[in-house]
Amino acid sequence: MPAFLPEAWADHYFQKGDGFSPRLLRCTASVRLAHMATGGSLDQAVDFLGIHTPSSATGAIRRWAHPKLDVFEFDTALHPLATDLDQHVSRLPDYRHRRQALQNWHLDEQSRHELTSKAPPSATTPARYDDLKRHIASNFIWSRITQGEHLFAPRPMEAGQEFQTQKWWRSRRNTMWCLPTNPGVSPYCSALGELLTEYADQHLNCDFSR
Repeated sequence: MPAFLPEAWADHYFQKGDGFSPRLLRCTASVRLAHMATGGSLDQAVDFLGIHTPSSATGAIRRWAHPKLDVFEFDTALHPLATDLDQHVSRLPDYRHRRQALQNWHLDEQSRHELTSKAPPSATTPARYDDLKRHIASNFIWSRITQGEHLFAPRPMEAGQEFQTQKWWRSRRNTMWCLPTNPGVSPYCSALGELLTEYADQHLNCDFSR
């Protein structure tokens, strides 16, 4: 089960979700589907999906009874999706295995250099941004392969930095994430997003844990 419901699934099964945060809907739906499949508590479903902030995810669940999408409408939409997934479960990727395989992975410097060398020239940034950009690229690839929300991507590179560097990275993480995910920003960002997507799709079945 992907930890962040794919956008196409959300658009198809939750057409009456107007006014409900798309991000919240996609996160909530994945947790509920995992809960239905595995049983147990919602926190256990959150843990199964590899979401490392159970309190915020559980809070999202409590907010699903929205004025424009009450709990009955949500379940009405959720059950057909669950039924369809159950019928095609043998053809679904093992997203949990992918999350586990990528838990300690990050893009190596040579691969990042090869990718960025194919993109159009961009404004020069200080060298101290190099590892941060590689970290964001790793998160992008992780999100693509696991269909997970980037907020919950593992951060082995960040964890290995000194405290002040980690603090600096956190202050710029969201801004840096917007670059490859918003192709309209610049030709470089557009090309980088496409290159990272292509890299991820080429490595869907790789064992990154090795």
